Amino acid sequence: MKKTKYIIFILLAVFLFPIIVLGIPGKASAKVNVVVNGNGEITKVMGKGKLNIGKDIKGFNPDSGGLWHANITGVSVSEKNKFLTSKKGVLYNKKMTELFYYPSYKKDKLFKVPVTVKYIGSYAFINNSYIKEVVLNDGLEVIKTKAFMRSNVISINIPSTVRTIGGGCFSGCTELENVYNSAELTQIQGITFKDCISLKELDLGSSIVKIYENAFQNCSAMFHINNDNKYYTTKDGVLYSKDMKKIIKYPGLKKGDYTLPKTIDSINKYAFQNCKYLTSLTFNENITEFKFDCLNGCISLEELNLPGTLKTVGTIKSDESIYNHYNYNFVFNLLKLKKISIPENSKYFKIYDGALYSSDYKILWLMPFAKTNLDIHKDTELIVNKWCRNKFKEITVMDNKYFTSYKGVLYDKNIEKIMLFPGELTEYKLPASLKDAKDIVSVLNPFEYGCGKSLEEGCYNAAPNLKKITVEKGNQFFKSRNGVLFSYDYTKLYAYPRARKGGYVVPGTVKIIEPGVFTMAKGLSSLTFKPGLESCYVNVAGCSALKKVTFEEGIRTIFIFGATDYTCYKPDVNIKNIYFPSTLLDLGMGGISKTTVFHAYNKTGRHGTIYFEDTTYPEENFNVYNLTSIKDFIINNGYVYKPSGKAPDKNK
Repeated sequence: MKKTKYIIFILLAVFLFPIIVLGIPGKASAKVNVVVNGNGEITKVMGKGKLNIGKDIKGFNPDSGGLWHANITGVSVSEKNKFLTSKKGVLYNKKMTELFYYPSYKKDKLFKVPVTVKYIGSYAFINNSYIKEVVLNDGLEVIKTKAFMRSNVISINIPSTVRTIGGGCFSGCTELENVYNSAELTQIQGITFKDCISLKELDLGSSIVKIYENAFQNCSAMFHINNDNKYYTTKDGVLYSKDMKKIIKYPGLKKGDYTLPKTIDSINKYAFQNCKYLTSLTFNENITEFKFDCLNGCISLEELNLPGTLKTVGTIKSDESIYNHYNYNFVFNLLKLKKISIPENSKYFKIYDGALYSSDYKILWLMPFAKTNLDIHKDTELIVNKWCRNKFKEITVMDNKYFTSYKGVLYDKNIEKIMLFPGELTEYKLPASLKDAKDIVSVLNPFEYGCGKSLEEGCYNAAPNLKKITVEKGNQFFKSRNGVLFSYDYTKLYAYPRARKGGYVVPGTVKIIEPGVFTMAKGLSSLTFKPGLESCYVNVAGCSALKKVTFEEGIRTIFIFGATDYTCYKPDVNIKNIYFPSTLLDLGMGGISKTTVFHAYNKTGRHGTIYFEDTTYPEENFNVYNLTSIKDFIINNGYVYKPSGKAPDKNK
């Protein structure tokens, strides 16, 4: 909710800080707009189609990823331009020593970089869904920041002449399988190979001096490094420090069990994340600290063997806010975890009913999520990861001062808050005494901004199998209608069952919707919002069956998103049609398939969109425009616009 409010604030601020959209001098595409500063530099490109650059444009800001979020099919440059040139639709500097931009909608599958090029510019190939193979030229020296980010490149070579690869260069290249590296790089910068989940092997040469902590976050590759490297080594595809005291990265595609070598005493935070074929992990007695979020995405992990030397697995803070979940060692995607072991002589931890507790049983640190039933210890006061998905059918507890079990669900002692929810439940009836809306939303809705592909099995998705939610008689805070949960007066929509199938019409009484209500609702086929909602924020990430969304007349503000700001994965929401009302004034959208048809009335308004560029500070990538019409806004963001005709007469 905090981020939502921030987004709305930025959108309204457009009137205080207007952005002037100018046509490019010389030739200009009817569907492509640019923002040009007083120095003749392009600072933003918007639209869909061919970008024609006139003679007076001197350059652009190469450090802004937002510059190339438009859907450009090709670039042409006036022959009179002294600074820029184009060849076969690709943009270069005048001497063709730097490749500035390969259009995101250019449909060639193979591209060979000209022999004159020495630099690949920042964001040069970003978001291109068509390119499959790029052949880099001998003589190339530098590949700049995020040059191939989120492109669909499958194969690429790195010539021996390359000296530097910028951070985030291949981040989000989920299709990348082969990198043929001949360069002797000295550094692998942050998120360079982040989310390269298909990469098979990676040869790092012999000259590497520094590898940033998150350089290979979610990377699947088997690593190779020459034996004469002074700082790093590899063994069976695993990357270590040279002295074998630290594990840097375990290959995401490596199968089977793994036992830490006896010399290892330090584990990189991202060493095991998304190692989806790792089945068993055993630590040595040198390990004294390990945070469980390092195992996020280990979807095949069945057995975790912890050492008796382990002293800490994270910190607990007094604020149990949902936004501080990472303080609690938040984990997801461990649905196959059956066994957690630690020696009985451990001074800091104990095992009870297969789960890991502090030695006094006051803190439940980690659960075997694959169990069908879980019994909570009578001395437990705090449960870590209580919003995570599990396979429990029933949760029980006896003689506990803080928790009680009612019909298999774990509550606080007074049955006013949900504390732990069995993930296998298909129907749920709220007790009459339940009144904490915050915890209900935390349990029954995935995280506010959706979960994306990599998180869909666990990120605040504790109730994925629910088809129906009802409420016991006597509850004064909530009511249910058609299996959907509302406030008592039906003015606020709290939770929509994830497994509920078919279309859904939000009742006209509803004035407020929780942002994550429909996230991951895989059976939802159509969605209609009534005019009681003057403002509507909805995240439809993971709604794989959703084909139609309708916002009826009277709604003024709409934010609709189909992806997450926490991953680089491309949206998997392929809505066919979205219908906007004539009353629409403020519009924000992102993560929706470019094939979606937006039906709208052509009128002026305040419009904005989010680009999932920098996952660390997503609010800084919120872009606002003050365009002449909704039609322009939709087209300039690369979507398909279809006019709805004449707006309804409000007097009738």
